[in-house]
Amino acid sequence: MTSPRRPTIKPVSLRSPRPGGGRRRTNRALAWLGAVAGGLVAAGVVVVIVALSLAAGDDEEGGAPTPAGAGSTPTALAMRFVTGLTPAEGASVPQVRTWSADPRAKIGVCFDAVFAGLPGSGNVAWFRLLLDGEEVTGRLAIFPDSGEAPTKMTACFNGGKALALGAHSATVLVKDPATATSPIQEQKSWSFTVVR
Repeated sequence: MTSPRRPTIKPVSLRSPRPGGGRRRTNRALAWLGAVAGGLVAAGVVVVIVALSLAAGDDEEGGAPTPAGAGSTPTALAMRFVTGLTPAEGASVPQVRTWSADPRAKIGVCFDAVFAGLPGSGNVAWFRLLLDGEEVTGRLAIFPDSGEAPTKMTACFNGGKALALGAHSATVLVKDPATATSPIQEQKSWSFTVVR
């Protein structure tokens, strides 16, 4: 029985046929490789910086809003003004719970809010509601906690007809109503599904 023949491995010389030539080529190749790697790292840093600035930008046309910086009103930026959302995030809500013949009913798409930290007492104008991308603030029913100097409220959109079956999204914005370019103080977005 004969054993299979193994291929022969020839040694490879790492030396250049010219004296000093191999080292020079190796140094140039390493310098080129270093420059490319450095360029890739710099490009990666630029991409990260651009992504972070876009995520933190205040874009009125749908970008991610930025909370106001120091010196703007209200001064209590860490405070949360929107305290509750209805329907809850990810909830399935029966279609009959999205509308009532009584426009003052606490039914539909609602949010709870507090006024502490906002200029003026009971300033409901700071709150805006968008439903499926459409602003519906002018059609909100407002339920303040008291008549004279309310400290909190519930606001509901009961749009005159039941919401369509399927997925919906809503966003509450807290923003100074006096200036169109004022920064958004708080934004809460959520989604829910309307079922039969």
